[in-house]
Amino acid sequence: MAKSLYMQIKQTLGTDVVFSLEDVRQFREESPDALKEALSRLAKKGQIERVAYGIYVINSGHLSEDDLNEQFLRYRYLGWGKKINGFIAGQGYIDGLLHKGFPKENLEIVSNKITSGKKSVYQYGRRVILRKPYVKVTTGNVEMVSFLTYLTQASPADLKKNHTLLANHVRERHLSAPDAISVLPNFPGKTSRILLSSGLYKLMWKH
Repeated sequence: MAKSLYMQIKQTLGTDVVFSLEDVRQFREESPDALKEALSRLAKKGQIERVAYGIYVINSGHLSEDDLNEQFLRYRYLGWGKKINGFIAGQGYIDGLLHKGFPKENLEIVSNKITSGKKSVYQYGRRVILRKPYVKVTTGNVEMVSFLTYLTQASPADLKKNHTLLANHVRERHLSAPDAISVLPNFPGKTSRILLSSGLYKLMWKH
């Protein structure tokens, strides 16, 4: 007997994990329109929860609002699984280097999903700043692009305060000068000046 769509989702994707139509299409051979209708029916029955347009979850009841919000933002803007679409910027970038986890406030995200400039949105009652990246974010360049984005946008005071942390990050993650050179033309001119004057560029040659 064929498994119901609900059981397939539960057994394949699991509970308390956000998913979209595209995820379901990986194991269900039906047309997109048919699957949209099927997911809509499951949501109306309360078997799955609609998190946002086109994004759902089977909520076990143990998923907090903060956890759900984090999953949604990661899925929508940062990437899921092996796919990378963006990164956390601003103070959240520094918090990440300090292993403080997902920011609870002052969240700033740079994502390929944002096609122009900067915008501010509200998600689950919290303000999120979304920015277009200087260069398309990929698995191969995300560490360098996020690093250079922080240098570009941080204040001189914050750069001075976090210099040791940033220098250690360059050493530990082996951020290299050739990788920096490959993406720097996409950044404002001041990024190169900051990288050189801070001494961080010199460290990139010492691997």
